[in-house]
Amino acid sequence: MDLPLLFESKTYLPYMSYILVVSCSSEKQLERLKTRNNYTTEEAENRIKAQMPLAEKCLLATTVLDNNGTIEEL
Repeated sequence: MDLPLLFESKTYLPYMSYILVVSCSSEKQLERLKTRNNYTTEEAENRIKAQMPLAEKCLLATTVLDNNGTIEEL
């Protein structure tokens, strides 16, 4: 399942036996969000701030994938 707000909603957490989080640097996250959604820096920062910090999600994950590189490197 692809559940971007898994930790925020908590609805499906009891059913998960394995949680994979794909992580990148905050700079890369901001850059990608701006590019993907055509957001201004302020819009992208506000969207990121509305969610649980990625570092906290990584602590709750079973496995964390580093996605700071290309799709091939991932």
